[in-house]
Amino acid sequence: MQTSPGFITHPQPVALTVVAHPEPRSFCTAIADRASRAATHSGFVLRRHDLYRDGFNPVLSVEEYRRGFSLDTAVQAAVNDMQEAQLIIVVHPDWWGGPPAILKGWIERVFRAGIAYDYRGQDIGPKSRVGLLQHKQVLVLVTTDADADVDHQSLRRYWSRNVFGFCGVHNSDVRILGPVHGSSAGTRKLWLKDVENLRFNASGTEIHSSSSP
Repeated sequence: MQTSPGFITHPQPVALTVVAHPEPRSFCTAIADRASRAATHSGFVLRRHDLYRDGFNPVLSVEEYRRGFSLDTAVQAAVNDMQEAQLIIVVHPDWWGGPPAILKGWIERVFRAGIAYDYRGQDIGPKSRVGLLQHKQVLVLVTTDADADVDHQSLRRYWSRNVFGFCGVHNSDVRILGPVHGSSAGTRKLWLKDVENLRFNASGTEIHSSSSP
């Protein structure tokens, strides 16, 4: 089928969901399912990486470190999906104040120099770091049993500053859901509903709940 002169078709925007929980029946996995559904309802094509189900290897080998890039097809697929995605959704439990090791390893192997950030400048002399993910919008959803605000702030700082801020992302939102342990079925149902009601803008301008005033 031919398009009329001057009419340009645009592919659907891509959303990448990365979930890290070993239990497929966990509340964390249910959150990832709702977030993925919200992205689809917002008009995104979904790419999902379930790190435990996929058997992702989080170990950065000395050969890969020296080489500066990975020959692992799982890492290459993750890099490709991350670069194509306008929206990145990360879902994980809070384990010992941070993400599970498998997700930390995923970041270390995927968010490499030349892919997520780079250093630029003269051949001889100091270099300036440049984030390469400036045009992404990011949502991180963390389930936790911690109820102290200082713990929540530490998780937000890790993702907003240490990871995505380092890579140039300005539009990131970290939402903490918890304490999960001891919460009622009604409370968990409300959390799931809030996530399912999220709406994402393909232009990267906002992340909001459709139930918000």
